[in-house]
Amino acid sequence: IREMKTPRELWISIKIFIDKHERVFLPLFLLLGFIVDSFTLTRVDKVFDNVILSFYILLAATTILLTYSKEKLYYFKSYIKYNKLLPYIMQYAFGGLFSGLVIFYSKSASIFTSFPFLIILITLLVGNEFFNKKWPKITFQILMFYIALLSYCILIVPIILNTINMWTFLLGNIISLVLIYTYLWIFNKYVPKAFKPHKKKVKNIILSVFLLFNIMYFTNIIPPIPLSLKDGGIYHSVVKNSTGEYVVKDEVRTILSFFRSFNPIFHKVPGETIYAFSSVFAPTDFNNTIYHEWSYYDIDKKRWVQTDRIPIKLTGGRDQGFRGYSFKNSFSDGLWRVTIETGGGQKIGRLNFTIKESTSRPELKREVY
Repeated sequence: IREMKTPRELWISIKIFIDKHERVFLPLFLLLGFIVDSFTLTRVDKVFDNVILSFYILLAATTILLTYSKEKLYYFKSYIKYNKLLPYIMQYAFGGLFSGLVIFYSKSASIFTSFPFLIILITLLVGNEFFNKKWPKITFQILMFYIALLSYCILIVPIILNTINMWTFLLGNIISLVLIYTYLWIFNKYVPKAFKPHKKKVKNIILSVFLLFNIMYFTNIIPPIPLSLKDGGIYHSVVKNSTGEYVVKDEVRTILSFFRSFNPIFHKVPGETIYAFSSVFAPTDFNNTIYHEWSYYDIDKKRWVQTDRIPIKLTGGRDQGFRGYSFKNSFSDGLWRVTIETGGGQKIGRLNFTIKESTSRPELKREVY
């Protein structure tokens, strides 16, 4: 009869098995963090969601520091016993952090305008094992940590202050620098042997990330999180009824209209008004002004020409987003777009369409928002 293993023997067997298959388990722990976020994170302004992200930041910071604290902590038996688990805990923390940021940032703004920024986050999420082999581990781990910390700071500051503008972004930047340099001071004080050889490179990388984020912000690559476009469209009619619902009339379209990249054709009759409707999510107590920027494509000049920029007062809190609309009476045939954006010009979303003159009104369907 085979004897049952004691808890200690079972633990040793598990450690040996994990160490043997480290290349498989590290990505799995990263994936686990992503899966947990997918089921737990719902709204960027929820206290629970922010507690989760804050926990991941603290967990990542702690595991990085403990990984390089062998000369300080090696006499603790518990450290000797569990130190091999630190890489897996760190991977789980980074997986949770970056997947949470990707989830919230991808929900905010147009995927086309924020695409480069999302690629950076996803690359770090998926390719961290590859970069770990190419760079000194401590340098890459602090780089990962600072990108996550900075991304979170510029996310949470507008939520706390209930507004979004250039100053909230810069405040988030400053807070991230204070936090990361405090963290580096702790590193330098308590684990100088591991940190000092990479000190200069780490600081240069942090400044480079700081500058890159600012360039991406002022070139409208970073989306205006926590705002996000929940719904929108170009309609023949928009009316707010007595119950507060918005009743819109849209053309009966083909299945191709469900694709964002497809420009639906708006068949207008003489004297008709065109309505642009948007539903933009904002956190509770969030008050700001967004804009509907109407533009047409000038074929001769081969560029977009702005015709109107209409302000809409935004109030947050509704899960399906704050509803608002603008309209236009004077327009010509051709390519048009309505860009929903912040006062600073950050793009929340865009509605593309083509206007075509028609002698008869097309068949319309009624929808309620």
